[in-house]
Parts: sequence; structure tokens; C-alpha cells
Amino acid sequence: MRRKTVVGALGLYGVALSVLVFAPVGPSLKGVHLPSWLHAGAIGAAANVAVFVPVGLLVALLLPRGWRWLAVAACCALSTFIEIVQWIMLTDRSGNVRDVITNTTGALIGAVLASLWLRLRRPREPQHPADAGSSLSESSTRS
Repeated sequence: MRRKTVVGALGLYGVALSVLVFAPVGPSLKGVHLPSWLHAGAIGAAANVAVFVPVGLLVALLLPRGWRWLAVAACCALSTFIEIVQWIMLTDRSGNVRDVITNTTGALIGAVLASLWLRLRRPREPQHPADAGSSLSESSTRS
């Protein structure tokens, strides 16, 4: 995937995320009839995880191999910033540590998915460098 595409996708997602997290009133499940076994808190936690999976994935795609763990750290810092802003500036919203944990979990899932995807896309290398050379030399000595 091209770097410009990833940066553009991250920018668009950032705008959508900003609208979602800085709106005066967050999404609500009031009036929605949930099964007795499903708690609204579990839905909120799952939503927090899901919202940060794309962020972790896109940031990890921008980082070089060996540095992708920084995507999780950056997303944790971003989530902390968002929660502090919600706590201080938005009276109808509340910032809490649980949201930082669930957001960071989503970022971790996204970073792992990015690493797996990049690993699958990488061309296969021979297991042993000697194996690649030996098959070539054997075929040339037989002719």
C-alpha cells in the first residue's frame, strides 16, 4: 500500500474520530432494548476497541519494521489526550481510564493486524541462503 494512501486514510479517519469524540454528547443507547445478558458498558467498551483498531493499523503501516510498537504507544497517548479534553472541556462527556485501556487495546489489535498483513505481503525468502545457491549450482553442473 502506498504511503500517501495510508496518510490520506489516516487523515480522513482522524477527522471522523474528532467529530465522534469531541461532539458535546456521545452516542447513547437510551431507549434501545438490549437483551438482559448484554450490558451497555460492554457495548461501549467494544465500541472503544473497534474505533481504535483502524488508527493502530494505519499508524503501524507508516512505521518501519521494528518500530511498529510505537503505534500502540502513540495511540495510548492520543487516547489519554482525548479523555483529558473530554473530562476538562466537555460537560456532557466524561474522560476515564477504562476508555484509555480499551482504546489502546484496539490500537494493539490494529498494529498486530498491520504487522501480520505486511508479513504476508513480503516476498518469501529461502530458509537457508545455501539452499538457494545449491539448487542453482546443481542444475548448472548437471548440464
